[in-house]
Amino acid sequence: MSLPQHPDPRARRLRVLPPIVTPRSVPGAAWHALRSSVQQWALDSQRAACRNAMVAGTALAARRAEREDVEEFLAAREGHPTIPAPRTEDGPGPGRSARA
Repeated sequence: MSLPQHPDPRARRLRVLPPIVTPRSVPGAAWHALRSSVQQWALDSQRAACRNAMVAGTALAARRAEREDVEEFLAAREGHPTIPAPRTEDGPGPGRSARA
């Protein structure tokens, strides 16, 4: 009869994982708090994304208006007639008022 061998200390050891948490094993108040915080995170994330998009859109519109002003100035300085820019969906073209 042979003696049982001791495991090699260099061998990998098995890890015992914690039990799986399901909605039924979590108290109702804790589950509700977790769900509420995840829903709030989603709303806050969406609001931040919309705010970032509006800021970016405003910056792009300002750059476009500045570029068109520079083009008109340079064209007038060189004596070329300016060609009016086409109207865009987001507002009036250059030299046009919003009330027209």
